[in-house]
Amino acid sequence: MLVPALFFYIPFFVIPIVLGLALSFADWSGISGSLSLGWNGIENYVELANDRKFWSSLRITFKFVAMTVAPILIFSLLLSNAIHSSLSLLSETVKIAILTPIAMSAVSIGILATFFFSPTIGIPTLISDRPVDIFADPNGALVTIAIAHIWGGVGFSTFIYLAGLQAIPEVLYEAAKIDGANVFPRFWKVTVPLLRETTIINLILIVIIAFRSFGLIYTMTRGGPYRATEVLSFFMYKQAFVSFRMSYGSAVAVILFLIILALTLFQLRATRSGSSKFY
Repeated sequence: MLVPALFFYIPFFVIPIVLGLALSFADWSGISGSLSLGWNGIENYVELANDRKFWSSLRITFKFVAMTVAPILIFSLLLSNAIHSSLSLLSETVKIAILTPIAMSAVSIGILATFFFSPTIGIPTLISDRPVDIFADPNGALVTIAIAHIWGGVGFSTFIYLAGLQAIPEVLYEAAKIDGANVFPRFWKVTVPLLRETTIINLILIVIIAFRSFGLIYTMTRGGPYRATEVLSFFMYKQAFVSFRMSYGSAVAVILFLIILALTLFQLRATRSGSSKFY
C-alpha cells in the first residue's frame, strides 16, 4: 500500500536530497549542459566557514526563528482553547481573520502584508499621518516579516491544537470543576499537560517552517534592506539561482538541513526527558 506514495516520494524528495548532497561536494554552476561535475571535496564548506554573508544570514535566521516560534505557539494554544470552549469573546470575524491564512500561500500572505505596511497607504502611515517606509528600516523590515509569518502560522498550529483538545476526555474537566478549579487552573493543570505530545509536534513543525521561510522574504523585501532580512534560505537561493553557484547553494542547503535536524532531535530529547513531570 506504500508503493503508490513511494512513486512520488522517491523522485521528488529522496533523489533531490541525494543529488543536493552530492552537488555540495562539486563545482557546478547549475546552467552547464555537461553532466560531468568537477569534484572539489569540502572546498564549498571551507568557503562557507569564511563567508561573512553566510554567518550574517545564519544570525538573522536564528533571530527570525526566536521572534516567531514562541508567539505562534502561545497564540495558537490560547486561540484553540478559546474556540474549543466556544467562548463568546471570540467573534466569528476574529476566527476568520486568524484562520484564513491556512488556505493562503506564503506569497499571497506576503503581498497582503506588503499592502498593509505600505509606506503610502499602510497602517504605519495611517497611524502617524505621514509616510512611513518601515521596509527601509533594517529592524522594522524584519519585525514586519515576523508579524506576517506569525499571522500566517497561527491558523495551522491552532488546528493541530484543536485536534489534541478533542482527544482530552471531558470527564477530567468535570472532575476539576468538582474540586473547585476555575478556568485558569483547569487550563494550566489539565489542558497544558495533556497537550504535551501535541505541543511537541507543533513546536517541531513551527521551527522547521520558520527556518525554511522563503516566500515572505522574497515577496516583501528580497532580503533587504542591506541584507537585514536575508535569512539562510534566501541566501541559499541567491547563491544557487542568482549567482549561479549551484554547488555552493547546495552546501548551504546541507548546513540548513543539519541545523534543523539537530534542533529537532534536541527538542525531542528535551521534551521526552521531562515526561515524568506530566505523567
